[in-house]
Amino acid sequence: MSAAVRASGAGVRFLFDRQKRVVTPTLARLRRRGAETWGLRDVSVTIGPGEAVALLGPSGSGKTSLLRLFAGVLEPDRGTVDVLGRVGSLLSVEAGLLALLTGAENAVLLAVLAGLSRVEARAALPSIEDRSGLGAAFERPVSSYSQGMRARLGYAVALQTRPEVLLLDEVHEAFDHEYREVLAADVADLVQTGGIAVLAGHDHELLGGLCSRAILLSA
Repeated sequence: MSAAVRASGAGVRFLFDRQKRVVTPTLARLRRRGAETWGLRDVSVTIGPGEAVALLGPSGSGKTSLLRLFAGVLEPDRGTVDVLGRVGSLLSVEAGLLALLTGAENAVLLAVLAGLSRVEARAALPSIEDRSGLGAAFERPVSSYSQGMRARLGYAVALQTRPEVLLLDEVHEAFDHEYREVLAADVADLVQTGGIAVLAGHDHELLGGLCSRAILLSA
């Protein structure tokens, strides 16, 4: 495995219309945009294989925007971002979950969205169920889940894609202490095989036990 994450002078700009709604550049022009702000500006960082890195900083400092750049959800409005390796990400506890579907049904949906075929997603269900540790709740509607249970489900699916670059945005902070040990083992295995883990959050003690270095973003 030879993973790498690089950002050079990266920036993300958010545009708003006159009703203060976020819009695309095209809509901003059509609606005579009202304002703009930079969610991230001039960030340069290099993360090499075998590293687990914590993203720290106050709310609004750009941690989520930087992870979204790494995940390919956003394109930089300034600078460049290059990621080498298969990416697995969980950027929100609620990401992609449909409350009325069961954990198993949501697992298939999330796995397909992550790039697996429907056949592969269904075949992966026993593994996802085991990794999530949800037990009988795996067949219950997600509407009955706690935040921690939802985080477990999304994380188990993300790991099923066998990522070389793992991106987590605060979702690990919803894990109970028992499941944090599962996370720690997974991160250790990933970096030992040359992968990369990037975790953003505010629980410095948790991140300090998982990561070998930290990047501090300022608001």
